[in-house]
This record gives sequence, C-alpha cells and structure tokens, in this order.
Amino acid sequence: MGKSKLISWQQAETKKPEQQNLERSRIDKVGVGLIILSAVGFSTLGLFTKLAYIQGFNPLSTLCWRLVGSAAILWMWLFFNRQWQVKKGSAVAAFFLGASVYALQAHLFFRALTHASAGITTLLFYTYPAFVAVWSYLLTRAKPASLKSWQGKAIILAFLGCLLTVDFSSQTAQPLGIALGITSGAGYGLYLFCSFHLVKTIEPIKAAAYMLLGSAFTIAIVVTSGQALIIPTTKSSISIVAGLALISTALPTITLFLGLKRLDVLPAAIFSTLEPILAVVMGIIFLQEQFWLGQALGGLLIICSAVILQSKLK
Repeated sequence: MGKSKLISWQQAETKKPEQQNLERSRIDKVGVGLIILSAVGFSTLGLFTKLAYIQGFNPLSTLCWRLVGSAAILWMWLFFNRQWQVKKGSAVAAFFLGASVYALQAHLFFRALTHASAGITTLLFYTYPAFVAVWSYLLTRAKPASLKSWQGKAIILAFLGCLLTVDFSSQTAQPLGIALGITSGAGYGLYLFCSFHLVKTIEPIKAAAYMLLGSAFTIAIVVTSGQALIIPTTKSSISIVAGLALISTALPTITLFLGLKRLDVLPAAIFSTLEPILAVVMGIIFLQEQFWLGQALGGLLIICSAVILQSKLK
C-alpha cells in the first residue's frame, strides 16, 4: 500500500504544468461561475458609460474615474483589513501590468472608437480569445496544434457570435480604426495571459488592487496632461462614477482574477465572451435600445460556445 501511494505521488509530481492546468479546468465549475460573474459585471460598463456621457463626461474622464475609483475601493478594503503586504516582485509585476498592458489596451480601444463605429470596434476587440492562444504560443511555446479541437471550435463560435451582433448597415470603419481595434484585442489577450500567471504568485484581490493602481496612474497622467478632468458634482454623476468603479470594474476584476486562479486561461477567455450578450440585454432593459435578429443569433452562437466548453469541463 505504501509503495503504491509513493508511485501515485511521484506520478502526480512529474505531470507537466499543461496537464495539471487541463485537469484543473475540466473539474473546476467554481472557476467557470466566477468568470461568468465577471462577464456580468463588465457587461454593465456600456450602460454606465452611456449614462456618464449623458451627464456631460468625456470618454477619457469617464475612463479615469472608472480606474481611479476602482483602485481606491480595493485599496480602502486592503488597508481596512491590513492585507496590503505582498512580495515586492509580485507588487511591481501587478502594477506594471496595469500601468502598461491594461492601460495601453484601454487607450487603444478608445482611440479605435474615433476611427470606427462602436459595433466594429467591439467586434474586433472580442478577437482576444484567439490572441490568448497566440500569446501562449509566443511566450510559452505551447503549440496551437496542442489545443483540443473543441477549444478551436469554441473560439470560432464565440467570434461568429460577436460578428452577428453587429449591424454592418449602420457601421463605419477606417483602416486605422480596424488596426487599433485588433491591436486592442491583442492587448487584452496579453493582459489575460499575464493575469493568469500573475495570480499564481499573488492573491487575486491584491493582484487586482495593484493592477488597477497601475492603470489608474497611467490614465490619470494622460487625462490631466491632455485635457481638463471633469469632476462629478451632482448626486447622479457621483452615483454613475461609483457604479463604473465598483460594479463595472472592481468587482468583476476580482472575480476575473479569482476565476483565472481556478480555471485555465483559454476557457476563461471564451467564457468571458458572454459579456456582449449581457450588454445587449442591459441596453434593451435600461436604455430601450432596439433588438434585432442578428443579436439573437449571435447570442445563440456565443452560448453554444460556452456549452461546448461546459460539456468538456467535467
């Protein structure tokens, strides 16, 4: 009995990291739930952003308050619970991830909106699950051929679903806008990949706090140096800024990092594409936006993508 236990232990220790990640992703339904909760939170971003524009905020000020507010919320929680201590290297890595990769992709997305319609820009951004696979290959030499066929099908279905949600008859795009939109998707894919490895060395809430602090630092510099920052002064504007910071950013970032700690990065990226479906629902319910057949078909494909993953994560 002792010998068999020793052999089993040795076999477990000699498993490759890729095999361990695959086994973990197959059994961890909690991770799936956390990623879906993250998508729910991020899906409110469009709603709060549009409400902020109605209140007179410009895009950069909206982005600044979103990131600064969310960082402030998480840091108040850390100080209140006396849990801000982390290893210096992990803190620097999280801060740099936010200050460079996350802030850059957010800025690229904003720039893309000035050269292409929101529908086209959002569609190009949601190429990020494919870019997660690309970054995995470039940075860890995980060969695309090693991906399971069901993973590839899920990526294709998710992208086609996003494609169908765009009404191209009313969309416009310039070549620069297309390039910026794709680059933003590539940047978010890199952000997810780096976050997946980051939460292995630092607790998810602390990682989110340091990451958002870095992104807030960068965006605050950009806003204050480029144009006047619009300050929320009314109850409505303060409530909207609070919603952007807490509901659309802080909470979904935490659940995303918690999910990445329990689930492999590629399934997590694909499950995150449930966000546009939820965003459409939010717009219809709260903003009385029009609903059309393409959105229904696109949502169905995205859900099919999630079902394929769910059927394999057993």
